[in-house]
Amino acid sequence: MSPTQQLVEYIKQARIAGMADDKIRETLLQAGWTPMQVDEVFGQKFLNNNFQFSNNSQSPVYKLRFLILILIGLATVAYIGIAYYFANYQNFPLWPFEVPVSSPLLLPKAAESTSPRSTSARDLQLNRLEEAIQARDEIAAYLSQVNPLLKAFDAYMAKSQIALQNRSLSDFTASRKDLELVINRWKVLVFPSVLNNVHQKVLNALNDEMQSNKLAEESIRNRDSAKLIEAIDLTDRVVAAIEESNEELRKIVAEAHEAVKRAQE
Repeated sequence: MSPTQQLVEYIKQARIAGMADDKIRETLLQAGWTPMQVDEVFGQKFLNNNFQFSNNSQSPVYKLRFLILILIGLATVAYIGIAYYFANYQNFPLWPFEVPVSSPLLLPKAAESTSPRSTSARDLQLNRLEEAIQARDEIAAYLSQVNPLLKAFDAYMAKSQIALQNRSLSDFTASRKDLELVINRWKVLVFPSVLNNVHQKVLNALNDEMQSNKLAEESIRNRDSAKLIEAIDLTDRVVAAIEESNEELRKIVAEAHEAVKRAQE
């Protein structure tokens, strides 16, 4: 169960117990939850609209049920008193346990309620929706970190191509620093498990490009055309791998949005 689900379930139970929202919020903050997490859960539409757990003790329905229970209790007491009088003084059997075994007391069966089943189905649908939204948001957060790095990689590629055309060793050294920065930042990115393959594939491609950069610089320094060809071929494979990873990433993003739509139906 995700942290958000834990908060929702706690708020649900606390409201059923009659705890006010301010007290629930204070308890959660004392337990170590951050104000942002608490406010986010209290602000969720489905929590406010679909789970009406807030202090039902003040609702007219609750008061009516309480009144009915009181009337039933009074009627029970009166019945017991009357039955005791007739059983002891008039020899008139009114106690339920005095009904003959051959004709057992028949009580009407209470109609089976379907509300638990429907509530359970509704909860399941909301859980699926919450999980789909969370997965989509995690991917979106990852993309917000990745896009600047991909732009930095494009800038590096342009700079390294100029260095190759000019046969400039200093420009190659400068471009390598840009590539090292992209790789180091890529290694510390936080990503959801569904993106593990894509993330690792791009990281491998970046490391291959680092090798290509070194080969190209060495070919310029030693005037070795064979190493230059090797470096160019390696860079071509790097570009192909990154384009393939981008295509996989687009499919995963589309599937995440589709999962949210299905959960909302």
